[in-house]
Amino acid sequence: MTVGGTLAIYGERLSGSPCKVAAGTLAVGATGVLHSNGGGWGRSSIGGVNVYYSYNDMGDSYNGGAYGGFGGGYSLAPASVTQYGNLNTYGEALRPYLPGSQGGNNTSALGGGTLRIEVAGTLRNGGVISANGKNVGGATGGGAGGAVWISCSKFTNEDGAALFAKGGNNSGNGGSGGGGRILVCEKLAAAKLDALYATGVVPSKVTATEITDANRAEFSAGAISADGGTNGNYSASYPCWSGTAGSIWWLRGRGLGTFIMVR
Repeated sequence: MTVGGTLAIYGERLSGSPCKVAAGTLAVGATGVLHSNGGGWGRSSIGGVNVYYSYNDMGDSYNGGAYGGFGGGYSLAPASVTQYGNLNTYGEALRPYLPGSQGGNNTSALGGGTLRIEVAGTLRNGGVISANGKNVGGATGGGAGGAVWISCSKFTNEDGAALFAKGGNNSGNGGSGGGGRILVCEKLAAAKLDALYATGVVPSKVTATEITDANRAEFSAGAISADGGTNGNYSASYPCWSGTAGSIWWLRGRGLGTFIMVR
């Protein structure tokens, strides 16, 4: 399978169920975009249960949505403002199958959706794979980043490529979205992937590494980010804040080796 244009994939937005992409091999070309941007929760609650986690710890509906990272805060009362208005993070870093939450005060300020990408062979990303929250302006909060879960035998994120689950930026007077969650699994057998999905526990003989600025270049030539959205419009009169980063993990199983027996 090759993606040379823009391919948008959205899961079931009422339940949060992800959409799975399965292929023998997958290549996203330099002009290719595979995304679930703005594909997050499509309503506030199901059966009275809050499903998008956007409202809000600090009493103001202009906060950014949260998922892997906190949503940025906002308040008209500078004396009582706190940097993060939405602390309601949820889900798990090692099984990121839930979408991002909406920003406050705007039902179209959707979080990122969920991408579950299962490739039997190699996955080469030369373009963009993303599940970003929506950018917003005005008196509203940015959407939280969503989830990207990749499993394959070998993943290459090339120089100039991007793997993102970023929170939505805010150009107005409101908080920005928190970052989402990214998980890359290389050389994990189907049984171990199933166990990981069921438990969120790293299987035996699998190495798990949290990706940070310090080790990012060891795993990827291209950009990888689950950062929170930004807001450059802060002032004492309109204190609005950026979201915090979500989670990025890389799991590697043991490949099959070669045995030579001499008698």
